[in-house]
Amino acid sequence: MTRVYYKDASACVIMFDITAKKTFQNILKWKKDLDTKVSLPDGQLVPCLLVANKSDLPDRPVSEDEIEQLAKDNDFIGWTEMSVKEGANVNDAMKFLLDEILAAHSINANNTTDDRRDGGHITVKNDRDTINNKSCGC
Repeated sequence: MTRVYYKDASACVIMFDITAKKTFQNILKWKKDLDTKVSLPDGQLVPCLLVANKSDLPDRPVSEDEIEQLAKDNDFIGWTEMSVKEGANVNDAMKFLLDEILAAHSINANNTTDDRRDGGHITVKNDRDTINNKSCGC
């Protein structure tokens, strides 16, 4: 069934709850499922960003080192923390992913290799202050 959801995907986000170790342990299941069911037209893996949600909470049974190692070992383009509740890093993490998609399209058009994807921690500016002043215009 997940193949239907992945069809024609250009990128992905796998998010886990940084306060719940079990959700972290399920990351590889989701990543392997994605990687076996979809790829870009050129055969490359779909760029995937790993996101640790609930960064606003103090309880963190998952360490940054664990996240970093998992992201690097499993072909994530990077990882970051965010708080969906507070809107922290949401917009900038998605902008990072979009920039990666556009860069990949540009790189593929020029037939060069992509050295930007190392799975490491990405730094996004904190958009918590600006998120509260925006509306969707709905």
